[in-house]
Amino acid sequence: MAGARLKALLLVARDHKPLEVAIDDWTGSVRVLLVAGNAYSLNAFSLGARDRLDEGLLHFYAAESIRPHTWEELPARAALTLGGRQASLEAAADGEPVRLELPCRVWIEPRALRVLVPGGAPDEPRASARA
Repeated sequence: MAGARLKALLLVARDHKPLEVAIDDWTGSVRVLLVAGNAYSLNAFSLGARDRLDEGLLHFYAAESIRPHTWEELPARAALTLGGRQASLEAAADGEPVRLELPCRVWIEPRALRVLVPGGAPDEPRASARA
């Protein structure tokens, strides 16, 4: 899975022109923009790994290129507004292509994801947890 993420990142950084974007009071020119629920590891060997899935905060990562020193991380927050000079932005939401009309408000909805966890034995009911 990490290999697929790295390949996608390389293709986007190579093929897309930089965009001027604004996140609340931050503005910048980016080729790659990631808004994620919970913090991602930016280490090349664990790209896309997360220590937690229940932090309840949005993390924002912006990159001018694929070189690690061009990545910038803004402080985590519960909500943000994404804007820019363009009227819309091609994006992916959970891996599915979408077009976001700008400005767009993004927020965390705590405990909104239901996760099924297998039980210990086949005759035990599955446990349900909320992330």
